[in-house]
Amino acid sequence: MLTILGCGAIGSTIAHQCFINQIDFNVVMAPTESAQLQHKLLRFTDINKQKFTIPLSPASQTATNLIVTVKAYQVETAIKQLLQQQMIAADANIVLLHNGMGTKAIVEALLPKANVLLATTTYAAYSEKKRDVVQTGIGQLQIENPFANINECSERFPVINQLIGVWSQASWQANINEILWKKLFINCVINPLTAIHQFKNGQLRERRFSAEIHELLAEIYQISAHVCPALSDAEIKQTVYEVIDKTADNYSSMNRDIANNRKTEIDFISGFLLKTAAELSIDLPKHQALYQQIKHLETSNS
Repeated sequence: MLTILGCGAIGSTIAHQCFINQIDFNVVMAPTESAQLQHKLLRFTDINKQKFTIPLSPASQTATNLIVTVKAYQVETAIKQLLQQQMIAADANIVLLHNGMGTKAIVEALLPKANVLLATTTYAAYSEKKRDVVQTGIGQLQIENPFANINECSERFPVINQLIGVWSQASWQANINEILWKKLFINCVINPLTAIHQFKNGQLRERRFSAEIHELLAEIYQISAHVCPALSDAEIKQTVYEVIDKTADNYSSMNRDIANNRKTEIDFISGFLLKTAAELSIDLPKHQALYQQIKHLETSNS
């Protein structure tokens, strides 16, 4: 049995894959939602406009294979709730699937015997309303392979491997840290800027932002040289602008959070970059300024 923690856009995408591939799954709500499922049906519209009505079963047994799709700042509270309710096994297999970095250490401290795997996705979806999700983009789901080969990984995590086996866009990934750092660098540029200015990603191509993005990238290069030296400065810059172009008509998640007076994941995006910089005794004034602006907007919205 696969347990999905959180049933927002990405959690619903996982639920949809389980449903169409006949994988047994159940759902645990995010800390901000009721402990009980108020709506036991998920309406999901896939990229081809095909509509699905998916029954959601609330978890009624101890989770041994858990995919965590709640916001990064919700992870600690959610895991603590499961522990208090005795709804998670001490040696559970846990996949962390959210924006930002830094939650793995939190979960490992709470569950030292658990197998905590990092993951990332480039799928795109949004919730029109509660339990009504529309898929807007097909991407990849990459889950950390902590072993020397895939065979060992698939044998150790058979339930998670079952999902990967039937989902053509899902895979085990040996170099997940490099992928996550690259995604963090992208998010550290796009998310705060689009949240502060409240516009779509593509507007960052305007000339007025060229110098600011250049300065933000220059600070990122200082960190990347230490945490993932295989990534060249040119590759990071190219990837940032590629994402700006490919998602030109999209709003970033942080943009939507600020627009809807919600807490953002800034502490696990820019905040994690700044924490790493402090450990390396590197000063990042441009990223620090953006971080403070987002924190101010969060406070103003509360």
